[in-house]
Amino acid sequence: MADPLERIVYGLDDGGEVTIEDAELVAMGDRFVRRRIVYEHDGDADQPATRIEFEVRDKVPVCTRFAMWSPQGSHTQVRARDLSTSRLERIRDKSYAITGVFTPNPAGGWVRVHSPEALKADTTRVKRAATPPKKMTPEFLAQVAEIHNNTPRGSRIEAIRAAITPIKNKRTVQRWIEKAKDAGLIHGDD
Repeated sequence: MADPLERIVYGLDDGGEVTIEDAELVAMGDRFVRRRIVYEHDGDADQPATRIEFEVRDKVPVCTRFAMWSPQGSHTQVRARDLSTSRLERIRDKSYAITGVFTPNPAGGWVRVHSPEALKADTTRVKRAATPPKKMTPEFLAQVAEIHNNTPRGSRIEAIRAAITPIKNKRTVQRWIEKAKDAGLIHGDD
């Protein structure tokens, strides 16, 4: 039997609709969201028809499939601005926020707060989980150092790349390690 949550349709302010394709709760950053959701818009005078599939992979919400077209008989066309990264990111953030961002309940189960303020905060949480840190905060460097210090020599860079998503290139990880050493969080020559 299908999960009843998979039949719920969530409306967004742009006229698009979001459905849950896989209702399993998975970690996204420090919260939990549905594993896979789908955004669909039938198209109108302002925008072409769209279908976007999102999935959480390695704690990061990513776009896994994207289709945009001009419906038959429509005067709408697919334009460069319709394909912008910022629009895709806004749809991702709002779609995950509207379908729910959850925290574990100490008494068991899950907690989701419903309010305009919570929706705005959840949208920000999704964006933060999908955006790699631009600043090397003390917390971020401590995370790098912890992984480095608890991983055998020779596999440290790969361990850090696997733990911190989206996966960064080797030079970026080496720069993180150097910054953590400079901060006194890593001792030794490797």
